Amino acid sequence: DAYGKVHVLCNNAGVSGELCYIWQASYKDWDWTMGVNFWGVVHGLKAFVPHMLEHGEEAHIVNTASIAGLGHGWGIYGVTKHAVVAMTESLSMQLQLIGARIGVSVLCPSAVDTNIPTSRRNRPAALTNDPADPASAVPEPMRRYRERMNAALKEGKQPAEVADIVLEAIRNNDFYILTHPDQQEPRVRARAETIVGRKAPAPPAFVLGEEWRLP
Repeated sequence: DAYGKVHVLCNNAGVSGELCYIWQASYKDWDWTMGVNFWGVVHGLKAFVPHMLEHGEEAHIVNTASIAGLGHGWGIYGVTKHAVVAMTESLSMQLQLIGARIGVSVLCPSAVDTNIPTSRRNRPAALTNDPADPASAVPEPMRRYRERMNAALKEGKQPAEVADIVLEAIRNNDFYILTHPDQQEPRVRARAETIVGRKAPAPPAFVLGEEWRLP
């Protein structure tokens, strides 16, 4: 009531999660990453969509996923982002079904210069692994992946640039918001071709070893 009607909702909270093999990840790893990346969006929708439907004015919802939610998944983080994409697709279809005046978008950024590599600083103590837990050890391929991703993020777009992209997408009522379309569209096509070809996804070349490292 203090701030009036909500017309634009951005569910943007996210953490990087732990880089470990799926079978070694602890339940705490899953709870932390799912709790922020997935349940954060659920809570945002539960809190605001009924209000937006009630006031009946034009509105828009943006859920932040990742290119990791459109390409081949990678670890717990990829699982959460695929979930957000699927949730947002469902949300859009259901709002259309009831004739709601609410546009929906899913933001799928690639490299953006944010503090997500240091998101562990906000991990609750109750969800922190014991150092002796196998889930605390970072496998060598995952370490290479983290180094490559952290370097890419530092050279990525600035958050203000992404904000401009999102605003334009809201105005255009775009559903999928791609921050780096020239890089992202080939990944989406590659995933689709893998599915149609009934093939297993291959790990990123740069995690296989120095000789496979991308230029």
